[in-house]
Amino acid sequence: MPPPTTPSRADDGIERIKQNLAAKWDLHFAARDASWSPSKRDPTSLADKVHGVIQYLYYRKGPASGALEYAIKLFEAQAPLLVSEWRFKPCAELDVTPTRRESSGLNRDFLSKREKLSSVALEQLMECLYHHLTQVADRVKAGHGYVMPEVPFSSIENVEKKGHKTESGRIDRSRFPKRRVAYRQSTLSQVFRSKSDPTNHHASSDDFMDDEFSDVLQDVSMPDAVPLVSEPEESPSWQSSRHTSAADEIFVTPPTTPPSLVALPLDQQKNYVTPDGEASHTWTPSDSTSIRKRAFPEPEKMIHPRKLSRETYSSHSASETGVVGHKELYRLSKPVTSNTPNTLSSFGSSITAASSNITSPNTSFSSLSVNSRSMSFEKLSEDTDSTIRAARVQASLQGCERIDWKRKTARECPTHVERQLALSHSAVSTHEVAIQRFREGISERLTSHSPFAKIPDTAVVPFRQTYEVSRIATFCRLPLERFQVCFKKQMDNYDDLWLDMAKVTKSLGLAMPERSSTIAWERAATDFNGVSLSGKLRYRDAQSGPLFDLLLHPMQIEPSYRLARKFGGDRFCVLGIPGLGPADLPGYMKSHAAVAREIIISWLVCTEHAFLGRRWRAFYTKPESKKIDAKLRNHLGDTRYRVYLFAEDGAGFQQGVQGGEIAPRVPVRPKQCVKQLLEWFMSPEVNQTQPCLKFFARLALGLSSTVPTIEFRPEEIIRSDDARSDSPMERRLSTDRSLEKKRGGNVSASVAPIMNDGCARISRPAALAIADMLDMDEVPSVFQGRIAGAKGIWMVDCLDETPAHLAETQSRHFWIEITDAQLKFNSHPLDGLFPDPARITFEVNNCSKKLSPSFLNFQLIPILLDRGVPEAVFIKLLTEDLDTKVGEMEVSMTNGLALRKWNQDNNSVAKERAQYGGIELQGGLPVSRAERINWLVEHGFEPKHCLYLKEQLQKAIHDHSIRLENRMNIRVGQSTNAIIIADPLAVLAEDEIHLGFSNSFRDAKSGFNQTMLHNIDVIVARFPAHLPSDVQRVRAVFKPELRAYRDTIIFPSKGQVSLASKLSGGDYDGDTVWVCWDQSIVEPFKNAQVPPTPPLEKYGIQTDKTKVSDMLSHDDYIDRFLLHAFEFNLQINLLGTCTNYHEALCYARTSIGSPQAIEIAMLLGLLVDSAKCGFHFDDAKWTAFLKKSGLPRKLPLPAYKDKSNAKPTQHPIDVLVFDVAKRVRHKAVGAFAKQFADVPWWDEELVRIRKEEHEEAKSNKALAQVLRNLHLGLDKIHAFWRQHARREDYDDDFRPATERKSDGSSSLTFKALVEQCRTDFLALAPIVPTQSITSMEHDYSTIRRWQSDHRRGKSTHWDLLKASMAFHLYAPSQFVWYLAGVELGEIKATAKGRGTYRPVVNNLFDSFKVDGKFVDRARRRELEREQQAKIGFMLSEEGEEEEGCDEFGDWGWEDDI
Repeated sequence: MPPPTTPSRADDGIERIKQNLAAKWDLHFAARDASWSPSKRDPTSLADKVHGVIQYLYYRKGPASGALEYAIKLFEAQAPLLVSEWRFKPCAELDVTPTRRESSGLNRDFLSKREKLSSVALEQLMECLYHHLTQVADRVKAGHGYVMPEVPFSSIENVEKKGHKTESGRIDRSRFPKRRVAYRQSTLSQVFRSKSDPTNHHASSDDFMDDEFSDVLQDVSMPDAVPLVSEPEESPSWQSSRHTSAADEIFVTPPTTPPSLVALPLDQQKNYVTPDGEASHTWTPSDSTSIRKRAFPEPEKMIHPRKLSRETYSSHSASETGVVGHKELYRLSKPVTSNTPNTLSSFGSSITAASSNITSPNTSFSSLSVNSRSMSFEKLSEDTDSTIRAARVQASLQGCERIDWKRKTARECPTHVERQLALSHSAVSTHEVAIQRFREGISERLTSHSPFAKIPDTAVVPFRQTYEVSRIATFCRLPLERFQVCFKKQMDNYDDLWLDMAKVTKSLGLAMPERSSTIAWERAATDFNGVSLSGKLRYRDAQSGPLFDLLLHPMQIEPSYRLARKFGGDRFCVLGIPGLGPADLPGYMKSHAAVAREIIISWLVCTEHAFLGRRWRAFYTKPESKKIDAKLRNHLGDTRYRVYLFAEDGAGFQQGVQGGEIAPRVPVRPKQCVKQLLEWFMSPEVNQTQPCLKFFARLALGLSSTVPTIEFRPEEIIRSDDARSDSPMERRLSTDRSLEKKRGGNVSASVAPIMNDGCARISRPAALAIADMLDMDEVPSVFQGRIAGAKGIWMVDCLDETPAHLAETQSRHFWIEITDAQLKFNSHPLDGLFPDPARITFEVNNCSKKLSPSFLNFQLIPILLDRGVPEAVFIKLLTEDLDTKVGEMEVSMTNGLALRKWNQDNNSVAKERAQYGGIELQGGLPVSRAERINWLVEHGFEPKHCLYLKEQLQKAIHDHSIRLENRMNIRVGQSTNAIIIADPLAVLAEDEIHLGFSNSFRDAKSGFNQTMLHNIDVIVARFPAHLPSDVQRVRAVFKPELRAYRDTIIFPSKGQVSLASKLSGGDYDGDTVWVCWDQSIVEPFKNAQVPPTPPLEKYGIQTDKTKVSDMLSHDDYIDRFLLHAFEFNLQINLLGTCTNYHEALCYARTSIGSPQAIEIAMLLGLLVDSAKCGFHFDDAKWTAFLKKSGLPRKLPLPAYKDKSNAKPTQHPIDVLVFDVAKRVRHKAVGAFAKQFADVPWWDEELVRIRKEEHEEAKSNKALAQVLRNLHLGLDKIHAFWRQHARREDYDDDFRPATERKSDGSSSLTFKALVEQCRTDFLALAPIVPTQSITSMEHDYSTIRRWQSDHRRGKSTHWDLLKASMAFHLYAPSQFVWYLAGVELGEIKATAKGRGTYRPVVNNLFDSFKVDGKFVDRARRRELEREQQAKIGFMLSEEGEEEEGCDEFGDWGWEDDI
């Protein structure tokens, strides 16, 4: 092989080759212009690797000059069948790649209609291209040649048959005719030829005479018929193993692996059989290390076709695509005569097959004959389509039998094109067979191996007990039969049930998971009010058995929702499921991701799932929120979607009302299906005009957490029109208009923008009753709630208006107004006369509250900077804010009361206590760190004398500093967040707002202390904010007419559009805005105009317009409706991806006002409502939009989002994060470490009880024996702890869910470990050997009392002794606090004796709150005492210096004497 040559200059021919590949296959190559240098090469980039091999092959000359073209032909032969998006469409041209000539109309049509390929498909294509390039390059380096043929293959074949071979067995090419033959070439061929022969033009079929056609016809399975010359003993690995002769080694056909083979696991690929009946091996994306072989038709079997005209020869252009016979397959037309019912036409030739030949399994493709009738390929027919399908079936059954050519005349023999057509049919059919087998396999695993276990038939226990036993079984992966003892009797005591289940698991060497909430267990005994049942499904790695594993979560207390209150909380179960995209599926399912997704969704929706002794159906789904409460982090953190299940039948339900005796305490609960559930909540019959997806989204109203309050009567519900911009006026009730609307009257004729979207009124008496039910001292100005099919904000009527019909008929004067915009779906038909109380009960989920200073979110800083606010303003605000917080913290650490107040202000626990009905414990300590700190301080521990408290505080301060750094919230004293409503009296002018406070609003730093804002400019913003116009500067004025509305911001109802809609498309159904009147921010701010909304077509967004009425025409409309909705909602939402990209783009350009940033920000506004609007926007459309906008596919993360890797810049946010915030954080942590540098871990008060009993045991043998046994029991628990605990998990209360180790054992979560140790600790009883009791009877009385109290579960001295012993043995390990924190707290609190502590019951204690004024007074008294002590010390020092002074000083007594 000649040495490689070095190019003298950059040749743009390489770029043209890459451009052709990119145009055909959407492959992405970075442009290499004059500014590019080798230093910019990315060694990890597959595209750069491909470029390098192309460059190497491009400059090969001599025998290897055709290597690059040959490699690309191999790729183009396989590529179409690799890409799953390229469907088999007999009546279309989608798989045919036309030339790239500008004049080609077919090319333009193809490029405009071909769908964009997915990122997975593009990656596979690039891997395939690189594979073929490297294999050919390796052979070039080994000395093999790739010379383009200068004679037709028919001549080569004739030479072979005549024996024109050398002694070595090779063909003597010198015997070939020397005439040059032109033939059809692909567009890439033009590029290859152009570099060596600029004068060479692209030959067409018109360049040949008719009698030349038979001489130039080539094997279309070859890419442009490139011959390969090689030694017999060095047969390439991709060459078929059945090619043994030297002649056979001349031709190599590129592998065209059907997608079915690519999708199969490697262990199945080796058994794959081609239509020729031989094993086939080829390249797959998952196995690119070795070259696969595939058998192809032997060259000697090629047939000389009949002579064809120039028009007919155009069918030979199939070789353009590099796809085996695909162009002939698609260029089909309608038969000419009726006596040939099944005809395949290709421009001038047609292939006819009798129906009997098609259907007969013994008929070979030799029965296909050639018809000389010429047809146009534009004329297509159903007969053609059916013929192709039949041919595909025939090919798959017969394995593409070879044709007995000798028995056919020249006119009857099919061309080689027709033969390859049959092979194509067989390949596609094989692909369909593989997909069908995959489909059947997944379906069988889901149905026959369900992840849901069946409850034993003998179970006669309550549902809560069934749930707990099933939960433990799924955690330990044990069959339910193992827990038969727990199904035989009802257990009301949770501890007893837990011990019984623990016996089963311990006998098998398995550990128990975390316990359910005790409060939840108690509530589940009655109505499951507020009790949540949840779990998750996880993929299994195994390719057999169940597809999913089920893991049930502990019962927890959560706010209830309407459907649960109506049907019972135990009829609903929420399952988290993983993603269904290729990136989320197990490896063996990725290649058939679309099929797997379809089957899983169908199984979820259309299957009745049997578990927990009931039959469940899925009826709703939504994406998992990223903002997961810390309590739920290990439950749903690894899921992508939530699926809501409804129990239709099973234990506890009956069909209708049963006769006979029914226990008065047992409610009659009928069997009900999902259809009844949906029709009760929102009847499809009266909502037929609603879009399906929006109608489905409204189910969220029945599943959102609310608090039920008063029930309205039908006549108290007043329907009203919306306030429009063309008729601003004071809002008044209209009874007549309400009756007209209830009867189905027309909506408002005005099409002007709505000015009070989502906002209406409620009577003052009704508001007072609601406040009473919520235990509020004052009536809020507004309530956010739901009633019937309406949702939004209801403000208390300031006019005290009462409709005449209510004033005459009732005395309570309750009424509620519902506007058209608030009504999300039409109410149930019966609610007008016989309403269901659950539907017309007003449900509250929020209300206006006392306002306090708020924070400036960093999301607003780019907008404020863009609108003229100087960067120095934010640096100053952040520095002052953080310095103040650090100062408060340093002062608080020195005093227990001040520390309690600081923790209350910075780590509030009120929400947790309200949710769990008290303090939720984990082992011997509260769950949250904030409650843990409170617990320790309240029991008398101090950070200067308790190492564990100091460690908890240190972590809390670190987390608090990191939280400030990550959230990047700057406290602005003259700002607040408040609910917005529309002006009901129309007294505010455009761009005016009203804000009044219920109490004086104070800001100590600025001295602001007012009850209203008046005649002052303010800025208002709503989150999320991306556009410059999402922050608006307006005028705050105080209107006496609106004085009744406090702690809420009133926007004007006048103007062309509502002010709320300017703030990132907001409305008045509960939106909260940030308002700031700090003039350092407001004064320099300049408003920006709201940009017009672009059409959906700009982004390629498609809208699903299916109506509810389209579903009602089917008997199974509920199943169709749910399946349609699930398929749409269980897809990836790109809102997060686009949001991150927008942030990175604005960061990179240090501007949010660029046209591209504005366009993406407008896109974000559309994607927010994509679920209910039915917007289809996938990754391909996103990629196309970026390409059209000239933006890169990916951008680096901003430095403040990637602190560990990125390099800070001079971007304003980087300065705030990396300079200001980090400096203050280090200052805070350093100050705490210095203040608490040496804190002791030992506490004499905690070991006092152990010392006392140890002294007594010296004279009490029974007690000594008990203490020894206690020591052994504690050591056993400690050993279990050390076996499973990891130091890094000690404060990770919610480690991810339990994982299965390789040896089959389970790895406990930290919470489960703590619960297990705590359970074992409580179970430790005073034990004395039986044989010793008689001899020590006089010493045994105290121990007998301990044993008796322990059996009754009563807290005794024995529990305190265990805790004291544990502290003595294992301190300073945190283990002892998790084990016995409750008892250690009691020991510490009572250590000073009676009178120094006060026991308080939980329900009273939970309501206590530290008063800041009391803390300030206590702090002043402490400072005074310190000052007095210091003065006294100074006086005593002075007294010592004066001679003759006693301890009382010199009073001059001697002079008096």
